[in-house]
Amino acid sequence: LRTLIVPCRQSTPPQYSDYQAGHPPVSLLAYIAKTTPELTRLSVALDSSALPDKETLKSLIDAAWDHHTDTAASKLQYLEILEMRSAAFAAREYGELARLLDALFPRLVSITMAEVPNRPKKWDEAWDLVEENRKMHQELRLRRSKQ
Repeated sequence: LRTLIVPCRQSTPPQYSDYQAGHPPVSLLAYIAKTTPELTRLSVALDSSALPDKETLKSLIDAAWDHHTDTAASKLQYLEILEMRSAAFAAREYGELARLLDALFPRLVSITMAEVPNRPKKWDEAWDLVEENRKMHQELRLRRSKQ
């Protein structure tokens, strides 16, 4: 498996109006990195603010760095996100998400927003900031590894 596209319904169909749609938490990315290291392209809908079981972005980052020594690093290069969160990004989240993504996917080339019909664009700028931060963390990590 090299490419995985996880489809997502952005709204609830009328016949299921009492259905509460839940979107995967950011910890899904940690699971994918751990279980499918050969994956090179991923398109997924998630709620990056959802942190179940008292997880924090810091605990996910720590676990991701611990995982680096356990198995081969993920080969993911392209990540496409369909952000489903409702809460605004907190200032610290940009850097924490960037560090998490760099730890999980050290070979990542780019993070882009999924191009799907009628996609709300309100999170594009936030994910642009995450991507800028991730590239800086990646460059620092690579420079440190050369020293």
